[in-house]
Amino acid sequence: MEEERAWDIQSSETIYCIPPIEVCRDTVGLPNGSTAQFDYLNEPNAAVVLPLTPDEQVVTISEWRHAVGKIVTGLPGGSIEGSETPEEAAKRELEEESGYSAKRLELMKSVDVNNGISNGQHHHFVAFDCTRQRAPIEDPMESAEVSVRAMDDLRISAANGNISDAKTLTSLFLYQLYRERPHSEMRSD
Repeated sequence: MEEERAWDIQSSETIYCIPPIEVCRDTVGLPNGSTAQFDYLNEPNAAVVLPLTPDEQVVTISEWRHAVGKIVTGLPGGSIEGSETPEEAAKRELEEESGYSAKRLELMKSVDVNNGISNGQHHHFVAFDCTRQRAPIEDPMESAEVSVRAMDDLRISAANGNISDAKTLTSLFLYQLYRERPHSEMRSD
Protein backbone atom coordinates (compact mmCIF):
# COMPACT_ATOMS: atom_id res chain seq x y z
CA MET A 1 0.00 0.00 0.00
CA GLU A 2 2.82 2.44 0.86
CA GLU A 3 4.56 1.78 -2.47
CA GLU A 4 1.35 2.70 -4.32
CA ARG A 5 1.36 6.15 -2.71
CA ALA A 6 5.10 6.85 -3.04
CA TRP A 7 6.26 9.57 -5.39
CA ASP A 8 8.75 8.72 -8.12
CA ILE A 9 11.67 11.18 -8.08
CA GLN A 10 12.50 12.02 -11.69
CA SER A 11 15.07 14.76 -10.97
CA SER A 12 16.43 16.67 -8.02
CA GLU A 13 18.34 19.94 -7.74
CA THR A 14 19.56 22.28 -5.02
CA ILE A 15 18.05 25.70 -5.69
CA TYR A 16 19.48 27.58 -2.69
CA CYS A 17 21.99 26.77 0.01
CA ILE A 18 22.62 28.26 3.45
CA PRO A 19 25.10 25.73 4.87
CA PRO A 20 24.29 23.29 6.24
CA ILE A 21 20.70 23.66 4.97
CA GLU A 22 19.75 23.34 1.31
CA VAL A 23 16.49 24.18 -0.40
CA CYS A 24 15.89 21.38 -2.88
CA ARG A 25 13.44 20.96 -5.73
CA ASP A 26 12.36 17.52 -6.87
CA THR A 27 10.38 16.82 -10.00
CA VAL A 28 8.18 13.89 -9.06
CA GLY A 29 5.78 11.50 -10.71
CA LEU A 30 2.62 11.25 -8.61
CA PRO A 31 0.52 8.10 -8.13
CA ASN A 32 -2.25 9.54 -10.35
CA GLY A 33 0.21 9.76 -13.28
CA SER A 34 0.78 13.52 -13.22
CA THR A 35 4.10 15.29 -12.64
CA ALA A 36 4.77 18.01 -10.05
CA GLN A 37 7.56 19.96 -8.45
CA PHE A 38 8.14 19.72 -4.70
CA ASP A 39 10.44 22.04 -2.75
CA TYR A 40 11.79 21.01 0.65
CA LEU A 41 14.61 21.61 3.11
CA ASN A 42 17.49 19.16 3.10
CA GLU A 43 18.95 19.59 6.56
CA PRO A 44 21.30 17.61 8.77
CA ASN A 45 19.90 15.35 11.44
CA ALA A 46 20.45 16.50 14.99
CA ALA A 47 20.74 15.20 18.54
CA VAL A 48 18.84 16.76 21.43
CA VAL A 49 19.73 16.01 25.05
CA LEU A 50 17.56 16.18 28.18
CA PRO A 51 20.40 16.29 30.76
CA LEU A 52 19.53 15.16 34.29
CA THR A 53 21.87 15.75 37.22
CA PRO A 54 22.26 13.04 39.91
CA ASP A 55 19.43 14.72 41.88
CA GLU A 56 17.25 14.82 38.71
CA GLN A 57 17.55 18.55 38.04
CA VAL A 58 17.58 19.55 34.36
CA VAL A 59 20.50 21.36 32.73
CA THR A 60 19.09 24.07 30.44
CA ILE A 61 20.54 26.70 28.16
CA SER A 62 19.11 30.18 27.63
CA GLU A 63 20.39 31.99 24.57
CA TRP A 64 19.52 34.72 22.11
CA ARG A 65 17.84 33.31 19.00
CA HIS A 66 18.00 35.99 16.35
CA ALA A 67 15.49 34.35 13.99
CA VAL A 68 12.71 34.75 16.59
CA GLY A 69 14.16 37.89 18.21
CA LYS A 70 14.25 36.71 21.82
CA ILE A 71 16.08 34.73 24.46
CA VAL A 72 14.95 31.12 24.32
CA THR A 73 15.31 28.50 27.05
CA GLY A 74 16.12 25.10 25.68
CA LEU A 75 18.20 21.97 25.88
CA PRO A 76 21.65 21.19 24.51
CA GLY A 77 21.63 19.86 20.98
CA GLY A 78 22.86 20.33 17.48
CA SER A 79 23.68 18.82 14.12
CA ILE A 80 25.23 15.40 13.72
CA GLU A 81 28.63 15.98 12.13
CA GLY A 82 30.43 13.81 9.59
CA SER A 83 30.38 10.14 10.50
CA GLU A 84 29.13 10.69 14.08
CA THR A 85 26.38 8.51 15.42
CA PRO A 86 23.44 10.30 17.02
CA GLU A 87 24.72 9.22 20.45
CA GLU A 88 28.20 10.60 19.75
CA ALA A 89 26.67 13.90 18.64
CA ALA A 90 24.51 14.01 21.78
CA LYS A 91 27.57 13.55 24.03
CA ARG A 92 29.54 16.18 22.11
CA GLU A 93 26.74 18.75 22.08
CA LEU A 94 26.07 18.24 25.79
CA GLU A 95 29.73 18.84 26.65
CA GLU A 96 30.26 21.73 24.21
CA GLU A 97 27.10 23.66 25.03
CA SER A 98 26.82 23.07 28.77
CA GLY A 99 30.17 21.82 30.04
CA TYR A 100 28.38 18.79 31.50
CA SER A 101 28.98 15.13 30.75
CA ALA A 102 26.71 12.15 31.39
CA LYS A 103 27.39 8.73 32.85
CA ARG A 104 24.68 7.24 30.64
CA LEU A 105 22.67 8.26 27.58
CA GLU A 106 19.51 6.59 26.31
CA LEU A 107 17.67 7.29 23.09
CA MET A 108 14.05 8.14 23.87
CA LYS A 109 12.86 8.50 20.27
CA SER A 110 13.82 9.82 16.84
CA VAL A 111 11.26 12.18 15.34
CA ASP A 112 10.75 13.97 12.02
CA VAL A 113 11.36 17.70 12.52
CA ASN A 114 8.73 18.92 10.06
CA ASN A 115 8.06 16.17 7.54
CA GLY A 116 5.85 18.33 5.32
CA ILE A 117 8.78 20.52 4.28
CA SER A 118 11.96 18.97 5.70
CA ASN A 119 13.82 15.67 5.70
CA GLY A 120 15.59 16.33 9.03
CA GLN A 121 15.26 14.16 12.12
CA HIS A 122 15.92 14.94 15.76
CA HIS A 123 17.21 12.12 17.94
CA HIS A 124 16.03 12.80 21.50
CA PHE A 125 18.20 11.44 24.31
CA VAL A 126 17.90 11.48 28.07
CA ALA A 127 21.28 11.83 29.82
CA PHE A 128 21.61 10.53 33.36
CA ASP A 129 23.93 11.57 36.20
CA CYS A 130 25.21 14.68 34.43
CA THR A 131 27.97 16.57 36.20
CA ARG A 132 29.76 19.75 35.26
CA GLN A 133 33.24 19.05 33.93
CA ARG A 134 34.26 22.46 32.61
CA ALA A 135 32.96 25.71 31.21
CA PRO A 136 30.96 25.47 27.98
CA ILE A 137 32.88 26.03 24.76
CA GLU A 138 32.35 29.63 23.74
CA ASP A 139 30.85 30.25 20.31
CA PRO A 140 30.64 33.86 19.08
CA MET A 141 27.21 33.14 17.56
CA GLU A 142 25.82 31.69 20.80
CA SER A 143 25.66 33.87 23.92
CA ALA A 144 24.35 31.09 26.12
CA GLU A 145 23.70 30.92 29.85
CA VAL A 146 23.67 27.47 31.45
CA SER A 147 21.43 26.83 34.44
CA VAL A 148 20.07 23.90 36.41
CA ARG A 149 16.33 23.77 37.05
CA ALA A 150 13.89 21.49 38.79
CA MET A 151 11.92 19.31 36.37
CA ASP A 152 8.65 20.57 37.87
CA ASP A 153 9.75 24.19 37.30
CA LEU A 154 10.55 23.38 33.68
CA ARG A 155 7.17 21.66 33.18
CA ILE A 156 5.35 24.63 34.69
CA SER A 157 7.28 27.01 32.40
CA ALA A 158 6.31 24.86 29.44
CA ALA A 159 2.64 24.70 30.47
CA ASN A 160 2.55 28.49 30.97
CA GLY A 161 3.96 29.12 27.50
CA ASN A 162 7.33 30.39 28.75
CA ILE A 163 9.18 27.70 26.80
CA SER A 164 8.58 27.92 23.06
CA ASP A 165 11.46 25.80 21.74
CA ALA A 166 9.93 22.84 19.89
CA LYS A 167 12.82 20.43 20.51
CA THR A 168 12.69 21.17 24.25
CA LEU A 169 8.92 20.69 24.44
CA THR A 170 9.24 17.46 22.45
CA SER A 171 11.94 16.15 24.81
CA LEU A 172 9.86 16.96 27.89
CA PHE A 173 6.88 15.12 26.39
CA LEU A 174 9.02 12.14 25.35
CA TYR A 175 10.59 11.96 28.81
CA GLN A 176 7.14 11.74 30.38
CA LEU A 177 6.34 8.82 28.03
CA TYR A 178 9.76 7.32 28.71
CA ARG A 179 9.07 7.23 32.45
CA GLU A 180 5.59 5.76 32.04
CA ARG A 181 6.10 3.06 29.39
CA PRO A 182 8.42 0.13 28.85
CA HIS A 183 11.48 1.44 27.04
CA SER A 184 11.14 -1.01 24.17
CA GLU A 185 7.78 0.58 23.29
CA MET A 186 9.33 4.05 22.98
CA ARG A 187 11.45 3.24 19.94
CA SER A 188 9.02 1.03 18.02
CA ASP A 189 6.64 2.39 15.40
